[in-house]
Amino acid sequence: MRAQAQGQLEPGRDIRALARFFLATRGAIALMHRATGNLEAVRDIAKVALSVFDAPTANGT
Repeated sequence: MRAQAQGQLEPGRDIRALARFFLATRGAIALMHRATGNLEAVRDIAKVALSVFDAPTANGT
């Protein structure tokens, strides 16, 4: 909510869904790193996950 109030996150974003997505992604990144040690793959996952902030929302914002 603070990020939306400060203009860092679009008002139309579902904060709860974003939090769940990033929590799950964080777990997947940790698992990938432990299982493979492949930092390139971990960086790729993080880069794609962070691109969520640049993508338009379902309602077009």
